[in-house]
Parts: sequence; structure tokens; C-alpha cells
Amino acid sequence: RHVRLYNREATKFSDAYVHEKILSKGLKEVKLAGHVNHYSYRKVGDFLRKMQNYSDLFAEQNKGKRKGSACKAALHGLFAFFKNYLLQKGIFYGAEGLIISVYNAKTAFYKYLKLQEANKNASDPDVS
Repeated sequence: RHVRLYNREATKFSDAYVHEKILSKGLKEVKLAGHVNHYSYRKVGDFLRKMQNYSDLFAEQNKGKRKGSACKAALHGLFAFFKNYLLQKGIFYGAEGLIISVYNAKTAFYKYLKLQEANKNASDPDVS
């Protein structure tokens, strides 16, 4: 569940660069009836822009705190595909499930490659 309605005077957002959350400091959450249809993408270009943006933000937020490498990138990418396609049942959604699972795998892969690059650039001021 995601908080969709909130009192902006009694809440605030977390400091996360990606997937920030509403911090409600013990306020009571009320579950609303009905469903929210959430369509994140209209076309492939939307996918690619979001992948680029999220992987950049992840690298910036974790620079100097976590390590990235080609091996970590590959492992995180493979696990993201496995989780999305099999554990979260993307396999049952046809081509759309496959596309989203591959997208999530690629995003995980690029996050750790960009993190490796960000850490290298932070430690070597001559690299731009």
C-alpha cells in the first residue's frame, strides 16, 4: 500500500532520492475502498528516461556508502529479473510481464555500474 492522501502540515517526505515515502509520525492511516490504477509508462521512451534517472539518483545517493562493480551489477540484474518474472509472477502477464522484468533487471544492472563509476570519480578528482 502507498499513502496517497495526507495532511501536508502534519507529514513530510523521507530524504530518499528514489521511492521517497510519506513520514506520518504515528498518524492513523485509513485504508480507502477501491483500487488505484497506476500506469507509470505510456511508451518505451518513458521506460528509458526513468531507468536513466533512477540509476543516476541511486548512484548519487549511495556514492561513498556502497560499492558497485560489474559483478554486483550482473548479480543484482539477474536477481531483479528472477524476482520480477518468477516470484512476482510477471511470467503470467505475457509480453508485458517479460518487458517489465527485463526493464527492472537492466535498471538494477545500470545502478551498480553507475555506482562503481561515481565512487571512482569521487576518489579521483582528475576524472570528470
